[in-house]
Parts: sequence; structure tokens; C-alpha cells
Amino acid sequence: MDNIISTYYDYSICKLSFDELNELAEFVVSENYKHHKKQSYSMMSLRNEIDEVLKDEILFYGSSHIIVVRNKQDRIVGTIRLMKWDGRVELPITKFFGINPKDLSINSSNTIVWHMGRFAVSSEIKDCRNELFRLLIFYALAPICRVKDSILLAECDSKLFHVASYLGLNVIALDEGKEILGSTTIPMYATRDGMTEFIMNNCSLALHVGTF
Repeated sequence: MDNIISTYYDYSICKLSFDELNELAEFVVSENYKHHKKQSYSMMSLRNEIDEVLKDEILFYGSSHIIVVRNKQDRIVGTIRLMKWDGRVELPITKFFGINPKDLSINSSNTIVWHMGRFAVSSEIKDCRNELFRLLIFYALAPICRVKDSILLAECDSKLFHVASYLGLNVIALDEGKEILGSTTIPMYATRDGMTEFIMNNCSLALHVGTF
């Protein structure tokens, strides 16, 4: 059962339980299909993508916290996942771009590396989609900002990359990007200091920040 962190209007902000990972995978894949307007696909290909996401999230779960937004019908309508990297598990940024976090010049023996993924907000939300969008990012970034010498790694849609900059996140591209799942995806990083402006600008949105 999910642990409720806070509420925002008619939505509940929760930390996802292990038992709900399949629901997360189904939501993330279905939103990707809607966003990129995939018209022709088989149920087998859809299920295969869901299974791949589920497999990764089971692997990552012990080092992660996953924040979801649920509506009044208790359906997931928004997700984001933050993982504290253990230095061993292969990250998507390595799998898709060949970037090893240990080789980055911003990394040192004291650096804590975090990875963010599974960021999606349902297009069906009309009333406060932008606020929920920012709230999910806020809850994901909060654990990073409590730890000195942290860096965040992520792979994001090129449009989202520019939105993140606009919102006050000092994100830096590590590659020009490539097409993954129907959109140009850019590997990026942000330092703890680079997240401060966003946190300060959006702290009033959060009623409570859960612990990692």
C-alpha cells in the first residue's frame, strides 16, 4: 500500500510501494505511447515494453523512492523516480549513451550520484498539471539537496530539457542526444547547487517532504 506524503487539491502525493510497480510500468508506457502518438502497435510489443520497465524498476527499487500522484479514483496520473546509485547497477545513461558516471570530471570519491527517471504526468489532467509537474520534481530533488556533493543524472526528452532550464534547474547536456522511444533524448546532469533555484522557487508548493 502506498504511503501518502501530502495532498494537492483532489490529488494524493504518495511514495509507491513495491506491490504497485506493475501499475507504475503500465502508466509510464501508456503515457509514452499517447505522447508520441503511436497509432499502430501490437499488444505484445506494449506488454514487452511494460515488462522491460518493470524489470528495471524491480532492480532499482531497493535504492529508490518513487513518487506518484493519484486521483480521486486512486489511479496513477503522475510519476517520478529517484535512485541513489550504488556504483554497480547499470544506469540507463550508460546503457543508451555509453556514459559511465565514474568517468565524469564532475565525479569524485566523495560524490553521491543520483539518477532520476520515469517522469510522466497524464495529459488528461487539465486543472493543475503544471503545479503537479513541478511538485513531482520538487519531491524527487529534495533528498539530493540534503546531501553535500550530490550530482543528478537523467535522460530526458529534448522538450523537457528546455522546460527544466526555464523552471530554474541548471541542467547540462552530456551529449547531443539520440532518438529513444520516439523522441530525441538528451543525457544530462545537474549539481546540487544547480538545483537550489528550483527548490527555493517551489518550496511553497510542498506541504511536507518525506525522508529517503
